[in-house]
Amino acid sequence: MRCIRHARPRRRPPGHHQHVHRRPDLHRRPPASASGHRTSLAGDFNDDGADDLLISAPGADPNGLTDAGEVYMIFGRRGPGTLTGFFDLANADVTFEGVANSDGLGSALSLDGDINDDGYDDILISASLADPNGMGQAGETYLIQGFDFDPNDPPDRVEVTDAASAIFVGLNPNDQSGTVVTTSGDLDGDGENDIVISAPNADPNGVLDAGAVYVFAGQDDPEPYDGIFDLDDADLTIVGAEAFDKAGTAVSFNDDMGGSGYGGLLITAPGATGMADPNSPLADAGAAYLILGDSSPGGSSSAEIVDDIAFVTMFGNNPGDQIGNSASILGDINRDGIQDILIGAPNADPNGMVDAGETYFVDPDDAGAPGSVDSVGAFANATFIGKNGSDFSGAFSTTAGDFNADGIEDVLIGALAASPGGIPAAGEVYLIYGKDPDDPNDPNAFNGIFDLANADVIFTGIHTAGLAASLFSAGDFNGDNIDDIVISSPNANPGGAPGAGITFLFYGRAAFLQGDINQDGVVDIADLGLIGGRWGTDGMGDPNDPFDFNADLNGDGTVDVADLGIVGGEWGQTSGGPSLTSAPATIPAPRPSPLASPCSGPWPHADAARNSTSVILTRIADFVQVSLKVGDSV
Repeated sequence: MRCIRHARPRRRPPGHHQHVHRRPDLHRRPPASASGHRTSLAGDFNDDGADDLLISAPGADPNGLTDAGEVYMIFGRRGPGTLTGFFDLANADVTFEGVANSDGLGSALSLDGDINDDGYDDILISASLADPNGMGQAGETYLIQGFDFDPNDPPDRVEVTDAASAIFVGLNPNDQSGTVVTTSGDLDGDGENDIVISAPNADPNGVLDAGAVYVFAGQDDPEPYDGIFDLDDADLTIVGAEAFDKAGTAVSFNDDMGGSGYGGLLITAPGATGMADPNSPLADAGAAYLILGDSSPGGSSSAEIVDDIAFVTMFGNNPGDQIGNSASILGDINRDGIQDILIGAPNADPNGMVDAGETYFVDPDDAGAPGSVDSVGAFANATFIGKNGSDFSGAFSTTAGDFNADGIEDVLIGALAASPGGIPAAGEVYLIYGKDPDDPNDPNAFNGIFDLANADVIFTGIHTAGLAASLFSAGDFNGDNIDDIVISSPNANPGGAPGAGITFLFYGRAAFLQGDINQDGVVDIADLGLIGGRWGTDGMGDPNDPFDFNADLNGDGTVDVADLGIVGGEWGQTSGGPSLTSAPATIPAPRPSPLASPCSGPWPHADAARNSTSVILTRIADFVQVSLKVGDSV
């Protein structure tokens, strides 16, 4: 490996960059500060036993720089220090600042792996619109090693170039390297997580927009990467097969695929022509490639073409489906001992609903022999279909961890442009609990066609064009060994600030009781009092307060005897998990300003023993424990 310059990276002088979006895609940087554009909740940067949270705002303007971007880190809180209420991102534990106009720091984030085996998870932050060495939008990615600060006295604000131990720079103008970054896997099985950086607009070997993915091996070294590196220093480079494939639009990575001891790498190319049948090419069907690791990921002087090394190649079912705008290697969702795969196709048209979107659940154990090539429909064990045309479901999809603590990993799927309650493009996020395929009493095992209208929980956005499904992540923020989830709405307008963005944090628990109206963890006299106090009404005491509680438990529009029966039926039961409201916030949370829309349905609830729920439609703010944003109000 050739290190270009073994020196601590220095700050580049600010400069102005022209915005050139080469493709209209679902991963582009939104306007204004757009906090929540990307989030990561899967790693423990300061090694205190609770996962830490990263939130990016690529449109923020630190130090007078326009659209330089900021990334906020909030350390996980255990026990009584757990956050609740509202949290102003100005109070983040650490804020990483972009260093040049229009860099858009926070294009992608990763806090989910330890590349040097020192016990601390490391951070990757990209600025895919940065102009290294004058190359417009070649992109940069910054490695920040945990814990690279004094854990007792971290800096409040720091320029990202001062915090980074290494910078990985794009090779050519408009590559937009850093579109996806991750450290979540170990491709060569050596025990150290590897670095993966994608550049879907790259032109490898002169092939326009074929795309490229670069893998840098983790090392058992306190500072395995120190200085500035070109991406052609990578141990392994994987390139798209054809022009305009855009390989690397989505990338997912794990550290042990199928018990082999080597990681798996899932790479998508939404622009690929479907070639499951060479006699019937499907334009823009898209492709997803699963690559299995081995003991030596690099060693080749030339780039590997993705379809030459793929264990399985999956093409879109139809022209224009563009599968692979999202993709994830999950945990074991169907409990068969093998990690599973999720692939989104937001442009798919199920049942004639244009752009309703589809998401495919694939069990690699059923994928056939190495080198198998077919349509994703042939590989998919289950297909999740969007509710309505133009919802673009599957624009984002990922694991929810084990949110309901039943021992099976769960799934999140986003519908970017869904319009719940008539709110245009507010967005929806669907939570689907993992299933046991051998349970004859579970009719919802992962097989066949699954309408997202039947998801276990549906979170609905609250702001016009807020795009509540824009990104989500899972980890254990409060250190209770139950996974929590984060959902962001980067185009939301908190406090009337256009595009400032807002991020919601939900704490997992073993069960969600419908009768626990005030969500204090037990169905008791307080909940009965809310029923009595709102008898005959629509259930909302203050429809403008997102932290008020809806007593209309069955969502029929009136608090009545049916709701009283729900409370009575669950009387005295406890949730088996942390309270939503009893733990004080470490930082005082201001009371929210009015919201535009009332609550749209009852509270989520679940029986973890049966791993089943009623179908719930709930406004995001009605289920949230923490809202993280810039400023004082929603």
